[in-house]
Amino acid sequence: MQAETNESRTRRFVFSGAALLALAAPLTYSLNLGLVSAKGKPAGPYVTAAMILCVLAAAALLFYAVSSKSWRSLRMPTFWALALFAWYLSGFVRRTEDVPVGSMEILKESVQVLLYFGIAYSVFISAMDSRKRTALFIDALMAAASVCYIVALVQYFGSSTHDFFVGGTFENNSQLSAFAAVTSPLFLGYAFSSRRKSRIAAALLLLAAAFVLTMNGWMFISLAAGLAVYLFLCGPWTGAICVASLALILAFALPALPRDNIARMKFSLGIYHKDNTEMVGEGWQKKTYVVSTRARNWQASYEAFTDRPWLGSAPSSYQNSVRAVFNFDPKFPAATNDPVAFDIHVDEPSSFSTYLVLIVEEGIIGLCLFLFLVLAALRCSVLSLSGSNAVASIGRGVTASLVAVVIAMQFTDFLDRGLAFVLVFVFAVAFVMYEYAQGYREE
Repeated sequence: MQAETNESRTRRFVFSGAALLALAAPLTYSLNLGLVSAKGKPAGPYVTAAMILCVLAAAALLFYAVSSKSWRSLRMPTFWALALFAWYLSGFVRRTEDVPVGSMEILKESVQVLLYFGIAYSVFISAMDSRKRTALFIDALMAAASVCYIVALVQYFGSSTHDFFVGGTFENNSQLSAFAAVTSPLFLGYAFSSRRKSRIAAALLLLAAAFVLTMNGWMFISLAAGLAVYLFLCGPWTGAICVASLALILAFALPALPRDNIARMKFSLGIYHKDNTEMVGEGWQKKTYVVSTRARNWQASYEAFTDRPWLGSAPSSYQNSVRAVFNFDPKFPAATNDPVAFDIHVDEPSSFSTYLVLIVEEGIIGLCLFLFLVLAALRCSVLSLSGSNAVASIGRGVTASLVAVVIAMQFTDFLDRGLAFVLVFVFAVAFVMYEYAQGYREE
């Protein structure tokens, strides 16, 4: 009797840990362990609350499976996730002297990939063993989004925070906008699957907040594309009417907002930017327009990729790889080691593409492994559309979310804290809905 009690307690701990992990997923606040240094300063690894909760929930899940001999309750990561982790570990032999990268950096990145796509995925999909518990975890992520948006709205309607740092629980608006783009369709699909008015109202309020807070142009496109896919999956006439109505509402609402969202979005979409003369040093020539950091990062990524196209330069080598081929603005000397110039134009937050970081560090092989992982989730979400009304509704939402993911990953890094666990959560929901639709799970 006592053993059964301990097992049930452990199982409850697994569910509680998974729910708390969903709650903590959007939190970017972290503790710098200082085991890795960059430019003479401690640079990680960074430990977040979500990482700690993930490890604790995984330990409880493993203990439950061993003690109860219920191995079916322990769901393994996908083949592509394990293959990606193995490829990251191969960075110890793929690195070269031309692009220096330390063993600790490679190990840190490899462990993070395993934590995100292996351990967290196993925790989520193992804990989602019923429709009720799956709903509980999506509710938890919606609650986390509500808190995040409330904080961001306070920042947005205040006057002390720069537009770029209206981020809620994220570091900046680019990350917040990416979160909004990826989660909004899922929340809508889930809310309409339950047909509860309170849940539908909550999802619509979150969507309204997402449109107010999204000031990154590329993330706005991702959000709009994901939402359009969701609406058209609900039916061609439903999609056409709702998309047209939403476009009309936004045309009147966006210009009326207190911050100039449209101007901020146009700035983030631009290839050329007006020069911010406060960011350049004495003696440097002033220019009216400069090429955007994002475009120059893309060009540098391509140049670095062509040096080692198949194998890449090893995990955590991106900045060292692009440093030698990064093109500075004409106002700077042709070559400079000035840290001010380098920090401004290479380390701009959230300007890195997930795809380009992967192809530079992991080569074509590593990028393909990651894309196979994404496409496997997208395939499952599409197949879930054949399920019952409730399953198909969530399937429409998660399919649209994955479409938004595919677009958004070109413009920000989803392998970073705050977004990585959210991405894995969407993957887990896609696989669970697929199993319901195919009859592998009973509703």
